[in-house]
Amino acid sequence: DFRNEELRKQFKVKFPDLELVIQYLPTGNNAAKLKAEGTATQADIVLGLDTAYMEDNIDLYVNVSEYARKDYLPGLNPDKGQYLIWEKYSGAIIINTDVLSKKGLPEPKTYQDLKDPKYKGLIVMPNPKTSGTGYFFLKNLVNELGEKDALAYFDELQKNVKQFTESGSAPVTLLSQGEAAIGLSTTFKAAKEIEKNVPLKIIEPEYGSPFSLSGFGIISGKEKNKNVIEVYKWLASDFVVYDKENFSPDKIFENQKTVVKNYPDFESADMKGINDSKEKEMLLKEWKY
Repeated sequence: DFRNEELRKQFKVKFPDLELVIQYLPTGNNAAKLKAEGTATQADIVLGLDTAYMEDNIDLYVNVSEYARKDYLPGLNPDKGQYLIWEKYSGAIIINTDVLSKKGLPEPKTYQDLKDPKYKGLIVMPNPKTSGTGYFFLKNLVNELGEKDALAYFDELQKNVKQFTESGSAPVTLLSQGEAAIGLSTTFKAAKEIEKNVPLKIIEPEYGSPFSLSGFGIISGKEKNKNVIEVYKWLASDFVVYDKENFSPDKIFENQKTVVKNYPDFESADMKGINDSKEKEMLLKEWKY
């Protein structure tokens, strides 16, 4: 929400005569809505949707390669040109140190620790069926353990899970409110909460920090509106930089700066195949929760 509010604020300054409507949806819900509505959707611009879903519906978008910044890191300019990279967003094990302390429980260090019955009812994580964040935790463990063992791990973990949330940042919200002790969630949201002196701690998973990429594009046909083009150009040249500096600081640009405090320097996890939409569909069919 705080990112959307900043987007609204800066939009109003840049385009005082235009009205902006932001509809925020969890990743899976957003992708399903776009797939069902096609180019008849009310949306002009799709922002921050996982690249696997962008690729899955690539014909929905017009070519926007001419608006790309020149300083994207190698490999981050999509070949097809129907969208640009919005962010690399990563996750970690997040804990509320006060809640754990009050319950007399140790801090977990690994994924395996989270299966311990002493954490029953204290864990929250995003549902991979609705959240790109939830899916990258699943996909990373599939890469590390194999599909069978990864799914078996989550069968065990769910015994301790209080709630599977729709969005990837929702676990941090629940942790901040003291409604859970441990979460699998987005690193940048946790870092922003720590800035507010919320007693959270970010722990690097043993296989590195899982991550995904998101993109932003223009729905085909909407480019005929010159205002849509002007807004997209502003997003692609200006606001994407502000967002990376202040909110989601994983590096996508050559000389990217950040003012986000408490943001950890973790190794990236093995995310091979994160954009494979067929594998994603198959794995989500196996997901029971």
